[in-house]
Amino acid sequence: DAAYVKYYSTEWSYEELVKNGETKKVLVETLPMMLPEPMIEKVGDKSPRELSHMPFFPVSADVLNKLDELLGKIKVSIE
Repeated sequence: DAAYVKYYSTEWSYEELVKNGETKKVLVETLPMMLPEPMIEKVGDKSPRELSHMPFFPVSADVLNKLDELLGKIKVSIE
């Protein structure tokens, strides 16, 4: 039987992305300003894509696309 494999993307919430060591590392390298704990507590239920529309989160489409490229290489492990 074929296993269904999912990959991470900028559509995932921050809370989900920081739970995985690999995806957290990508976030730290790409969007370090969004990783302080108080920030995650406030807007952790939102995805990087959703937040890119907010005035306090000026992230370009290029950055998000690069982030998608990096996250898209990481498989979601179902536990």
